[in-house]
Amino acid sequence: MDCIKWYEIVPKGSYRVRRNCAGCGKKTWYQNTHCFRINANGTKLDVWLIYQCEVCGHTYNLTVWERVRASAIGSDYERYQSNDPILAEQYGNDRAFFERNRAEIESRREYDIKEVKEEQKIELFQEIIQKRNDLDNQKKLLCYYNPALLPVRVDKLLAELFGKSRAWIQKAGKSGDMVISEGFAGKLMVVLVSEHLLEYLFADKE
Repeated sequence: MDCIKWYEIVPKGSYRVRRNCAGCGKKTWYQNTHCFRINANGTKLDVWLIYQCEVCGHTYNLTVWERVRASAIGSDYERYQSNDPILAEQYGNDRAFFERNRAEIESRREYDIKEVKEEQKIELFQEIIQKRNDLDNQKKLLCYYNPALLPVRVDKLLAELFGKSRAWIQKAGKSGDMVISEGFAGKLMVVLVSEHLLEYLFADKE
């Protein structure tokens, strides 16, 4: 079973939060400032990620850590202090983080599809593919990694990749030339494509 293409679904920016804004007097969208706030109370620390109203700038703190010792935070403590943008973006794309804060986030996200030039050394990929015994060995694999668990429509994703209509993708699925296996640990989607269809698709893109 060959995986001939690897793709990653990369979100554009962070999730926005919808909440009542005291400054605007109504519900507005809040965006990630990529800044953290740290408060020390004796030996315990609180850490928040700061979001900001897109209209008036009113801020909203989402809890990252609550009443913990600095030793429990570990090496990330310095990253919070320096407002590490990569760490802030990780939290800004973590749906579980917003669920813990009971924050309402947007349901639709813009994203890019990036081809992985070199096979990523991610154990998750290999373990899942090896454990599946229902994958058709006569087909080739296209693998999609969705680390942010973005809610994407599979037919729309494939239509964008191949430059085809969603109806064309759905027809290929009904004919058996394309089989979609979703839900691998929530972050991996595998698409099985017959060799003759794959040649047609990629030849058409060249």
